[in-house]
Amino acid sequence: MTRWRGLTIGAAILLTCGLIYAFASQLFSAEKCPIDIEGYQYLPKGQRVYDFYLNTTQIDVSSEGGGVICCILLPRKWRASLFVDVRWSVWDWSEVSNEDLGRSDGEKPRQLAIYRARVPVERYGELGRVYVHVFEGGRVRIVPSQYGPSHEESPVKPGDPLATFNATQGTLVTELFTKEEHALREREYKENRKKYGDWR
Repeated sequence: MTRWRGLTIGAAILLTCGLIYAFASQLFSAEKCPIDIEGYQYLPKGQRVYDFYLNTTQIDVSSEGGGVICCILLPRKWRASLFVDVRWSVWDWSEVSNEDLGRSDGEKPRQLAIYRARVPVERYGELGRVYVHVFEGGRVRIVPSQYGPSHEESPVKPGDPLATFNATQGTLVTELFTKEEHALREREYKENRKKYGDWR
């Protein structure tokens, strides 16, 4: 049975408007609505996902608590053709102590796996947030909902053994992005920076 930790992936994302719209244009058309993203992970003790990518847009994890990322665009009406490319790494911190964190020669977290999955956006009615749920064993769900996991009406609840039933199984890969993809992302970044300015 999956061990639930219910860790909110508190995150901070630094994106230009150009990157947001570039991401959205790959998925959506017609009437759209900006939606916040919130991530949760349910992994064994000592393991953690620190960032993930939605359609090549990086979402950096800054802490274990309470963060919400703004935003992606979703059509107001769900359709079955909505999919998201999700990539993430799982790290093992079980051998890393607080003392190691301040030492260059201390133990370092060990990367256990890199996953990639083409994940359907689950059916929704009224929009609230988009919840990204990362489970043990390389499984993930994209769940738009008005209710977070702590709410009784949430589609995904901590402790529910059936929560992974609809999860998409990721494929193990050797790297998050190929050299060609890195080059393309760099070109897109430079083009958006030139068009929209430097967010720094």
